[in-house]
Amino acid sequence: MTDPTLNQSAPRRNSAQSNLRLVKQALAFLAEQQVHLPPSKRNLRVSNVIATVRQFDPDARMHRSIFTRNPEARRLLAEAQDRDLTAELTPDFSKFTKWPPPRRFTTRAIRARKKKYVSRETQHKALAEYVVYLEEQEQYLLRRRQQFEAIGWVSGPWPTSQVYPDDEFVPSSDVQRRYQHYWNSRQEFLARKAIRLEGMIAEHRSHLENLDFAMLREDVMSLQ
Repeated sequence: MTDPTLNQSAPRRNSAQSNLRLVKQALAFLAEQQVHLPPSKRNLRVSNVIATVRQFDPDARMHRSIFTRNPEARRLLAEAQDRDLTAELTPDFSKFTKWPPPRRFTTRAIRARKKKYVSRETQHKALAEYVVYLEEQEQYLLRRRQQFEAIGWVSGPWPTSQVYPDDEFVPSSDVQRRYQHYWNSRQEFLARKAIRLEGMIAEHRSHLENLDFAMLREDVMSLQ
């Protein structure tokens, strides 16, 4: 039979929402203490915020990584410090320029990319942004493939009654929600997801490049 005193003494695990409430409470307390100073001059370092959290709740299990892995905690801190995080919290998902697109898909190359994605050098938020970008690219390319399949064209003159599937890439409306969700997800999970999406995108692109080249060849032949 389990000793009830063991359960009582075991440290409890704070939920994400309770941690956010503690962060808000600590920031409000520190702001009140330093109300005579402008926000940019107040001592709102992460270590000071976490120390204040533990004054309110000595059992709180909070690590400084909450301000890098949780976008809402990061926003609250930036707001208290009078910093603008608009560009960081709402990146442009129509492109991703932090890393070059992968070109090699050998087992060794995939293993090296996964190691890079889970390393300390890789920013968690950058990986979350990359995963959303990959999801958007995969869906865009998949839609193009499905449009070709629906038309049934593989080669030869393009059917005059059909519009060629080359719509401009436009990110979907829920990218921001997914970005914040992934920013709060485990890095290992994001790395696996990125690797899987990279492979799917490479396969889509190879298929579509063959179709686009066949269409280009038809255009050239029609001009001769």
